[in-house]
Amino acid sequence: MFTYSQWLVDFLAKAAGHKYIKRIPYTSGGKMRYRYIYHVGQLHQGKSVLDPEHMVAGASFQISPHAGQQIHAHILSVNDDEVTYTFDDGPRKGQKVTEAKSALARRLDDTHGVTAKLNEARAARAKKIEDMRAAGASEKQIARQQARLAALGEAPAERAAERPSTRGKRSSTPATKEALALVKRYAITEAMLDDEALFPTKPPRNLADGSPNPDYHLYMRMIQTPGNRKAMAKEHTAVLKRAAQELGDMGLWDLVADDNADEYGIPNMDNMSAELAEFLKSINVFAAPIKSPKHKLAVTGASDVGGHAQELVDVVTRTMDLTSHLYAPHKKINKVTVDFVEGRAHCGYPKDSMEPDDSINLHIQLDPEQEQWIAIHEAAHLIEMLSGPVREAVLLSTIPRIQIGKHVPIVNGKETAFADKFPEDYAGKVYETGASEYLTMALQQMMLNDVAALQFAKQDPHSFITAYSILKGYHK
Repeated sequence: MFTYSQWLVDFLAKAAGHKYIKRIPYTSGGKMRYRYIYHVGQLHQGKSVLDPEHMVAGASFQISPHAGQQIHAHILSVNDDEVTYTFDDGPRKGQKVTEAKSALARRLDDTHGVTAKLNEARAARAKKIEDMRAAGASEKQIARQQARLAALGEAPAERAAERPSTRGKRSSTPATKEALALVKRYAITEAMLDDEALFPTKPPRNLADGSPNPDYHLYMRMIQTPGNRKAMAKEHTAVLKRAAQELGDMGLWDLVADDNADEYGIPNMDNMSAELAEFLKSINVFAAPIKSPKHKLAVTGASDVGGHAQELVDVVTRTMDLTSHLYAPHKKINKVTVDFVEGRAHCGYPKDSMEPDDSINLHIQLDPEQEQWIAIHEAAHLIEMLSGPVREAVLLSTIPRIQIGKHVPIVNGKETAFADKFPEDYAGKVYETGASEYLTMALQQMMLNDVAALQFAKQDPHSFITAYSILKGYHK
């Protein structure tokens, strides 16, 4: 039985969880109520999260696109087409901003990819109507689907003018030169790959406090790396230089420069080149529907996977599809099991990973309430697990940026990573199996949306360069 106390607990849990994209105040039965929007496909009174009618005093929204942060702001007042809002948390907590409703809508769209996801939902609904007609569905059934299509609204007109092309142009701007200098600064050398010099004695498996020793994991990873290490180092640096120059030619480094960002650190997207926009779209898990998924997914731990849980399954499918060129046809995947349980996310080989035909079974564990970037993160682990060249590229980019023998606690002190030069300590974690958190921390932002990708390029350009070169298949 539903009670007021139950409603209050649910309300406080929602507010404290701070997972919503937008919270819209409305009056019902003479009382003020709130509609929480958790996914961009959700509508309120037939309108999307970008609709200016929702931009009223008391409305709040998630403004930070950075994975792991959920910075919200709420509207204080509305004056015609302008809104004044204040930050509720984060480094700018308490600061006020006044801007046009259209500018706020644009910011939310760039942050959450609303337009792209709604376009995808419209296309899927239209296709379903077409298939139902072909199958001889009744007019009543079709009308119901048409009403749902209409509720998604009309597709908006394309944004402004056509993006400028940089094709055939070689960038030599200060920002590009700085990116190339960064590659040189973090260049791997043959000496850095000398495991006997770096580890005169085999490091212990665990540290004094009993936690896994990152040095041991790196040692095991290095001694399992065959080949001419001088050639490996030289080739890796050459690949990163090529990638940095390509990104410069596309205008990335100029785009994320300080003088091209707004007060939130978000670059002016109107200055993005057609080539850079095309690349970001090609790796965005929400940019276009996957017409023919290449991988069979099984789902356990939920009797009826729908809503947000189904979105997470879709994210896993799309991430694998967009990265399959990095390991197929060398590895044949039989199935991927997505197991929904409460708790920490995980990715790995199950006990029965190998099939008689040499195909592989894989396992991803997700909490059904987790955010979509976590699904990208866990699916991205598969790239390292299935591709030797990717594992090698990650190792060669990681070593110049860590301090062997110096560690930092992560995951509330329960685990340990290298004390490193990454924006987030977790990126310095390596595993004895050869996996790491270097690439996953990069892809969870790069594949989420354009804003998150560009912010990551600014925060950690070296990791962005490495991840770009991996996604392009430059490491053989």
